[in-house]
Amino acid sequence: MTTLEDQVLKYLDGELSPQQLERWCVRTRAFETLFGEEGHTKLLTLGAAQQEEAIWSKLRELLADRLPAEALRERARRVCEGLLDGSVDLVNGVRKMWVLRQGDVEAWARIDRALGSVPAPEQYALWGPAALAEKLKKLEAQRETVRSLAADFNARQAV
Repeated sequence: MTTLEDQVLKYLDGELSPQQLERWCVRTRAFETLFGEEGHTKLLTLGAAQQEEAIWSKLRELLADRLPAEALRERARRVCEGLLDGSVDLVNGVRKMWVLRQGDVEAWARIDRALGSVPAPEQYALWGPAALAEKLKKLEAQRETVRSLAADFNARQAV
């Protein structure tokens, strides 16, 4: 069986969508294993945003404990390249940088919180046109900041 770590790395490498990762975690009961029975029960009592924060915080800890810093930096470099060339969408790219804890971590976290209710492109079809347009305004408001952070991160890696 594949491990949670493997699945998170596939997500970070663009091989899994957020929905595929979530389905795998539910199907394999990965969150129960990750948090323990009591922690998982507590997790279920939280609101959606708090659950997401708790899950990704725990996953960041898991990655930091098991992967060398260079592997995390290389993944972050590829995410930033994708943010700059448009091959990685802003919502998922920001989330990945926040999870990888690379570059200006606080800035990535602030943007991730600001984009929290903005759907990723694969979810656009689920939204009505007016509601989607309203959400995408938040995305556009962050676009230049994200591009700047991504460019800055990659410039620092090249030195």
